[in-house]
Amino acid sequence: MLRKLNLPLIGGFLAIVAVLFSLNLMSDQAVKAAPPAIPTPVSVNYSNDNVFAPIQFFANNTVLTESSTSPSFVLGEAELLDIHYDVDQTDVNTMTITLQFSNDDTNWVNGLAVLTDNAADAADLRQFQNFGYRTRVSVTLSNTNAVTLTTFRAMARR
Repeated sequence: MLRKLNLPLIGGFLAIVAVLFSLNLMSDQAVKAAPPAIPTPVSVNYSNDNVFAPIQFFANNTVLTESSTSPSFVLGEAELLDIHYDVDQTDVNTMTITLQFSNDDTNWVNGLAVLTDNAADAADLRQFQNFGYRTRVSVTLSNTNAVTLTTFRAMARR
């Protein structure tokens, strides 16, 4: 009778040992760390080959008392515009400055607003996408109070 009880007991014990042994073999593989990854370099590549001459949309210290547009520039090869502006509001005159694009210098499409509903002094340097063959800037004023565009220029990039 003892012999019959020992056989299943021994078989169960061997099964448990086999399961623990196989788990031990698998745990060596599961605990291993992944090989170190090669970091992806992040860089902004602005070589001189990608830069056009600076664009002066408005002359320095241009005083505006009514809505107007800048001259248009042929920037069909440019993908980006780094726009730098400095606005001096002596008396409050809410203004919006918008990029405009055209392929024929007659029909203009509004792009992104560079400055929206501004009623205070403002200065910034921001990057915008460029579209079409010609680019200009539209300034919309809410009244006739003088606004001075101390600086409004851009650097076009491919």
